[in-house]
Formats: sequence, structure tokens, C-alpha cells
Amino acid sequence: MMILPLFSLASCGTPHLPVVESVPVFTDVSMQGLDEVVIKNMKELDLPGMAIGIVKDGMPYYARGYGWASLKDKKRVTASTTFHTASISKVFTALAIMRLRDAGKLHLEQTLIETLPDLTYANEDAGNITLRQLLNHTSGLPDVKGYDWSSGKSDDMALENYFKSTSLETGSSPGTKIQYSNLGYDLLGLVVAKVSGQSFEDYVAQDILRPAGMSVSDFRYFRLDSENTARPYTKNLLGAVVPQKVYPYNREHAPSSTLNASAEEMTYWMAGFLRRLPKEASLMEMTRPSTALADWIGLGFQRFKVKGRTGIGHFGGDRGFRSYLLLLPEEEIGIVVLGNCDYEEDFRQLIAGELLAQLLE
Repeated sequence: MMILPLFSLASCGTPHLPVVESVPVFTDVSMQGLDEVVIKNMKELDLPGMAIGIVKDGMPYYARGYGWASLKDKKRVTASTTFHTASISKVFTALAIMRLRDAGKLHLEQTLIETLPDLTYANEDAGNITLRQLLNHTSGLPDVKGYDWSSGKSDDMALENYFKSTSLETGSSPGTKIQYSNLGYDLLGLVVAKVSGQSFEDYVAQDILRPAGMSVSDFRYFRLDSENTARPYTKNLLGAVVPQKVYPYNREHAPSSTLNASAEEMTYWMAGFLRRLPKEASLMEMTRPSTALADWIGLGFQRFKVKGRTGIGHFGGDRGFRSYLLLLPEEEIGIVVLGNCDYEEDFRQLIAGELLAQLLE
């Protein structure tokens, strides 16, 4: 293994922020070129911490952490450090719906009022929204207006109580317009809970995360080891990197937003997904265009053109965190980029694109 020299980012806005290395997993072959991509961009963009995970030829290939999980405590990011992944969560919520569909417990054309009759529907259209329309953001529902992250609600009834106090109203007729809606995915999580008879988080952990080798990852922040969790950062008006005051967590919005996962465990999941994809019709269905309104949206997945190839995945962004999941099924490549800052929107696809270019060489 080639050990790269450490260097300081003192010339950037963040003092005392060396890009430190953790031991990579999955391979003992030197990955100097991949490391250099990450280190270069972290230095140029003044990023506190990051982790990457890579699948190549359908197998776990590389996972490594860089920089700081906590500037205050001088804790380094490793491949096993958990990050808030934000909207990458939606892929797993969609997987849960498809698993229940395949088990014969629901179908995608059933309506909300059929599935959740006890909710309040402000107009007829809201009750007639189908599960498919929730999955591909054509429900007509608005986005969440306030996440109330500071409350950190963690009781088992948080998701159900949120919707008991919410009147659902569409702004456009279902199926006529793409309107990104975290609210819609939180509803899907409630569907998972009602149909499975478990909490949303328990069902996903038992049926999706743990079988994929994700033994630590969880939608519940209180289940994580705080000593192994990346802290969120932003920049103040003077351009200094400072901690975000609130960690983005609230079980009211777990299905849309609160999966915490490490690069290592995301790499296990990516490899398993890519191996299963050609064999399972439901997974293939998730990756295809799901509406005539646009070809870039599947069921849970977004679709991308990357270096002339077709990719699927999802972006994630929240207070203090940015993430990017990218899968190229035909090439059997997977990349996940996890960062603990919210002030550079484009570093995710920039770094993923440069990593991909090397993997395709």
C-alpha cells in the first residue's frame, strides 16, 4: 500500500484542517489516483471531511475516509464513519415499497385514501394520489414546509402523529406535473409502517439494510454511535467553517431524509444491488423512466447521463451535509460521495465524475 503524504489546508478558510488518511477497505492495491482526486478537491473547496465508496465489476472495490468527522474533537473520517445522507434515503424507502408490492401486500396503483383512510384529505385529488405517483414525484403534493430538525422527535409515533395533524392538499392534479416532494416520501414511509405492521425504520433495517451488510446504518440517529458520526458544518458570513447548530434529525421525516450510513456500508449495498439488478424485475422497474412527463425519473431513482453513459442514483443535501449516489449498471460501477458540509453544491458530482473517469480508463 502506498501511503500518501499528509498536508495542511491552512491556506484555505479552515485552519488546521489536514486531509488525513484512514486505512482503506476492500483492496490493498495502491489507489493513489483516486485519493488524489479527493484530496485535490477537498483542498481547493475547503471541505472538512469526506468519505467515498466504490464498486467496480460489481464488487466492493474501495472505501476510504478523508479529513475530519469532528473539527472540535479532532476525530478523523474513516470508511466506517456514518454520515447523514439526506435524500439518498428515498432510494431505500422506494425499495421498501417495492418489496411489499412483490410480497402482495400492496400495489402501486392503489390510492392514498384506500391505503391510509384515516388521514385528512383537503381535496378529492389528494385522496386519489397513487403510490406510483408518490414514488415518481407526480402526486401534486407540495414539499415539506418545515422540518423542525431542532425538535429531534424520536418516538415511535412521530411519523403517524405528523400526518394526523397534517391536511393533505394537492397544488396540481396527480399525474400531470413533476413536483419534488419530500412530503410524498414521508407518506410512503407511513404506508410501509401500516402495511408491514412495524415501524418504518424497523422494517427497512430488517428487510433491506441488515441483509445487505449494513449492520450500523440506520434511519434513527439515536441508534448510532455518536463517537463514529460525522458532525455537520457550514460557513459563516466571514467564510469560516463553523459547526451547524442542529443535526438534521426528526422521525417525522425519516422516510424522505434521515438515513445515516457509512461509505463502507453503502459500498456493500451498491455491490449487492448491482448484482441483483439484472435478475429482479422490480429493481429494473425502479431504474427505468416511470412517467411520460420526463425520462430522468424512475421509482426512487433519478436517472443521469454521465460521460455518455446512463447512470442512476440520487443526490442528498441537508443542513451540514451533501451526498451523491451514482450507479452505472451496464459498467457494474458504483460510487458514493459523502461530505459533512453544505456550502459547496457541486463537489459531489465533480468528485464522482473524476473518480468515474479513472475507473473507466
